[in-house]
Amino acid sequence: MKTTFKVVSLTASLLFAQAHAGEIVVIGNSNVPKMDSVTIQKVYTGKVISVSGINITPVGIKSGTTARNLFLQGFLNQDEEKYTAYWTVRRYIGKGAPPAELANDADVIKYVQSTPGAVGYIDEADLKPGMNVIARSKGGSQSGLDSIADIIGYAQFRSGEVGNIDITELMGMKVIASK
Repeated sequence: MKTTFKVVSLTASLLFAQAHAGEIVVIGNSNVPKMDSVTIQKVYTGKVISVSGINITPVGIKSGTTARNLFLQGFLNQDEEKYTAYWTVRRYIGKGAPPAELANDADVIKYVQSTPGAVGYIDEADLKPGMNVIARSKGGSQSGLDSIADIIGYAQFRSGEVGNIDITELMGMKVIASK
């Protein structure tokens, strides 16, 4: 148990030390519930159009912006080229169109706050009090471990091997801190 606590403490320290380095937040209209990273990925790839009975309308920021690149990396594990190619194929086979692209964070905020079911991503620096934050991410690829509870569960699952978890394995895990 001591080893598990040390591993979790070390991991938490390393990850939270970088808590504001390029953080992207996904905001939603006041009627949109919180979502995990997998659901966000499905929303932005057109695989989910409704969450908890609410029709979801995702919007993004135009290509070439830092926020978009961080979002694609952090939530979709893609770059601009892969994302564009994905939507080109989906559109061609009749499986929908990509989310609308707005000019900047301010436009995303305005659209999301005035449109029921809307979700959009912005740089955390543009977050204002009272906004409905439905998910958070830092740049980089997502893993299946999105919280400290996931890491603890993972460490407990590997109970006999906890002392042998390689630090590079832990560094590759992505943790999203939620309030």
